[in-house]
Amino acid sequence: FIQWKLPVGKDLLHLTAGWFRPQFQRESITAAWSVSSFEKSMSQNYVRTHLTGRGPGRAAGLNLGGMAKSKKLSLLYNVGIFNPLLTGLNGNSVGVQYAPLLAGRVSLAWGDPEMEQYGIAYSTNFFNERKGISIDLNIASQGTTDQFQRAGAWGSGILLNYGRWNVDGEWMFLQRQGLRNDA
Repeated sequence: FIQWKLPVGKDLLHLTAGWFRPQFQRESITAAWSVSSFEKSMSQNYVRTHLTGRGPGRAAGLNLGGMAKSKKLSLLYNVGIFNPLLTGLNGNSVGVQYAPLLAGRVSLAWGDPEMEQYGIAYSTNFFNERKGISIDLNIASQGTTDQFQRAGAWGSGILLNYGRWNVDGEWMFLQRQGLRNDA
């Protein structure tokens, strides 16, 4: 992927384009070597497959995101449009009926920020370097495809780092309407 820092404020607006994970759910978008369990759990595979059609969760897309920071508060945000894989029953990625995936994420942190400058690479363990708490909200939606009438996902998460203590958790809801028609 390629990321451009747009000339609006310090870190307020970045455009990311290419093949990457939609910015939805911290565990899903964090690299395997940066999560607390040091492995990707199957629960993340379900989320990524639900959103993009593939377990790795990457799709072609465009994302606008940024970060605003003050002394003790910081806000990270992302909103993107993606081309999910295998939404057609004919073996190609599009099918007869096509709808892009829209995904968004906002994270509010109190204390130390999660990152010094905006990026789409996240961590959950800061190895005694961060003292802060982050709460995030995630939402994704996709309209009618050959496989379903509507799909969506939403949920929230929390990340607490205080010295050697690291606590992270998420609760996501996945929904699909309409049945797959193999005719």
